[in-house]
Amino acid sequence: MLGSAMPKYFFNVHDNGPPHWDDTGLELTWRDDIAAHALRLIVAAKTRQKSRGDIGVTTTVIVHFEEGSVALTAIARPGRNVLFVWPPD
Repeated sequence: MLGSAMPKYFFNVHDNGPPHWDDTGLELTWRDDIAAHALRLIVAAKTRQKSRGDIGVTTTVIVHFEEGSVALTAIARPGRNVLFVWPPD
């Protein structure tokens, strides 16, 4: 990747509270890094939900490329593993 910029991704969190829109973005290279950051945001959202008394809430993190298309959707439903949905290549 010498001489080219790393792709920038924006992570928008949706749960039972106000949405959290990412206006800054992160430059990441690998899918694993994108998924790991989405998972960290889900854990933080679940912590906020617990403090608000919200139990059984689905949390979704939608990751966008800088130009706007969806790079990943991470869905955390109560009692289930987090589902990572990547668009087709």
